[in-house]
Amino acid sequence: MEWSYKNICSLWEFRREDMKERKKKGRMLHVLSIVAGGILAIIWPYNKNSSFLSFFLIICVTVIICNLIHAIVHETGHLIGGLISGYRLISFRIFLLTFVKIDNHFKIKLQKLKGTGGQCLMLPPKGIEFAHCPYYLYIMGGIFFDMFITILVFFSAVWLCKSPLMKYLLLTYVVFGILLAIINYIPLPNVTTDGTNLRAIRRNKLLLQSFLQQLVIYQTLCAGKDFHEFTEEEIEIPKDADITEPINSLLLNIQYMKCLKIKDFKMAEDMLSKMESEYESMTRRMQFTIDVERLYLLLIQDVDIRGIKTHYKNIKKDMKKNKNIPSVLRTLYAYERIIHKEKNKVIPFIKRINVMLHTTPIKQEIQLNIELMEWVEKQIIAAA
Repeated sequence: MEWSYKNICSLWEFRREDMKERKKKGRMLHVLSIVAGGILAIIWPYNKNSSFLSFFLIICVTVIICNLIHAIVHETGHLIGGLISGYRLISFRIFLLTFVKIDNHFKIKLQKLKGTGGQCLMLPPKGIEFAHCPYYLYIMGGIFFDMFITILVFFSAVWLCKSPLMKYLLLTYVVFGILLAIINYIPLPNVTTDGTNLRAIRRNKLLLQSFLQQLVIYQTLCAGKDFHEFTEEEIEIPKDADITEPINSLLLNIQYMKCLKIKDFKMAEDMLSKMESEYESMTRRMQFTIDVERLYLLLIQDVDIRGIKTHYKNIKKDMKKNKNIPSVLRTLYAYERIIHKEKNKVIPFIKRINVMLHTTPIKQEIQLNIELMEWVEKQIIAAA
């Protein structure tokens, strides 16, 4: 596609309509949250003798604690299901606290990954072909264990608990447990969950290979392997695979980042164009990734500056909300340096991405984005 100003404007007319449609479909999550809030309002009777502030603070603290416990229970369920199926632990994370297995020893690290409260990553069983590898208990273990504990808590609250306050606390946990089980299992627009992964694999067994393949890739990345060191076979998506499936998105990203690592921007352009051809069928998270990468590639090409500014204007709000994503920082850096020739405005981006080197499980991703920021300085700013 020729990236003229007119074409970029036409592109965004289409994408804005697609986003409006997705927002309509995505209201289910808001409805579920409102229902849960209504149930909590019934469970927690307001005491007129206490201040509204203290009442509100108690509920907020309870919600935070319930969220923390559910994250621990959910990821423990994945761990139990994986161990039963013969999987081997790579890392176990609850919010920032991460237990990483290195050379048969566990190390505690502080790591974070946007969009996840926890994560239990495991390697597939040894000696079993991917096509015949068990997966059900590993994927669904989190939901099963969460519901098991939720049921126990419910019976404890109804029949065993004597204290009214403790009963309210336990029932709040139950409401959260049911809500999270629904969110994790039923298909929701723009959200990738355990349930959507399970249904996708059952629908198309080729996706099981991609699912297990990305676990192996993640382990090798944690061990220090860089993007350009992966062979085509290691990051290959099965022939005729549906690239719009979220399970395939990691492999797509690794392939794309390999192109960026070796500075093959022609191949990166071809790959991004391929993803854009399926844009309307991608998850919102993948669409945002495509939008950010498109802006970066427009910036380093000889493109009408009006088109670049139009593209930036349409994703500026989302980029500002996602400054903890390395590719967003790199693209914002490139925009400010190339379009506005700014030096001071990019300092926060540099500081933030350097901090990420100490908190991310995949340091190669951060290093790649730092390299691409330096490449902008050497190849574009210095040559201007």
